[in-house]
Order: sequence, then structure tokens, then C-alpha cells
Amino acid sequence: MTLPRAFEVAVPLPLHQTYTYLLPDTIETPPTAGCRVKVPFAGRTLIGFVTSEGVVTEKLKSIQSVLDDIPILSQDLLHLAKEMSRHYFCGIGEALSTFLPAAVKKGTKARVVTILTANPEGAKDALLQLADSPRAAMQHRVL
Repeated sequence: MTLPRAFEVAVPLPLHQTYTYLLPDTIETPPTAGCRVKVPFAGRTLIGFVTSEGVVTEKLKSIQSVLDDIPILSQDLLHLAKEMSRHYFCGIGEALSTFLPAAVKKGTKARVVTILTANPEGAKDALLQLADSPRAAMQHRVL
């Protein structure tokens, strides 16, 4: 028998805290910080964001499902969302949800694309190859 694990989850509501959820035995692969999870919250199901591992206590609700195999939000974005929450007086989950397209916020499978390049022109060419259309690729900015 494995020890129970818990995770801190930020829900996309104007709440300035995270909530601790238990990982049930039915979920084999635990989420990592930056992954989306479905959780029960106030009588409904929400898609939240794992921010860290939590402490197991009594009477925790369970994560219903893990939506991502790998994190779709980096540690830098998690940190930025916490800063945004403090500065703009919004919830951490609200800040995190601004980083994602609408379809991904609703739970559709996220497509993670990694582009490695040595120069900005190489990144532009890679985006042109990956995009559905040249116009869509030109909308991406190379930082």
C-alpha cells in the first residue's frame, strides 16, 4: 500500500489561496506543478492548476482526473501568476488561466510544442512549418 499524496490546486475563481486535494489510488501517474486537474469545488467540477505538493490531512476531497501528462505551465509562469495575484488582487487560478487559450481552459488536450533554435530566424522558420497557415505562424512572436 502506498502512502496517500496530496496536491495544492489553484482554481480559476477570485480566491487568493490554493486548495489541497488528495490523489486517489485510481490515478496511477501523479500530476506535477503546472498540470491541469479536474476537481470538485462547491458542488461543481472545475479545472484547476497544480501549484505544488500538499500535506495530507483529514477530510480532503479527491482529484477526479489529471488532464496533462507533462506540465503545460512552467515554474516561471507559476511564479508570475503568484506575483500577478498579489499585484492585481486576483486569484492565483484566475492569473494562471490567462496564460492559456480558451479551449485548453475548458479541458481539451493541450498540444505542447518545443522549438529549439540557435537564432531568431530559425525560430521563425520552425513556426512557419508547424503552423496551420503562414498567417497563424506570423502571429507568434519570437522573443
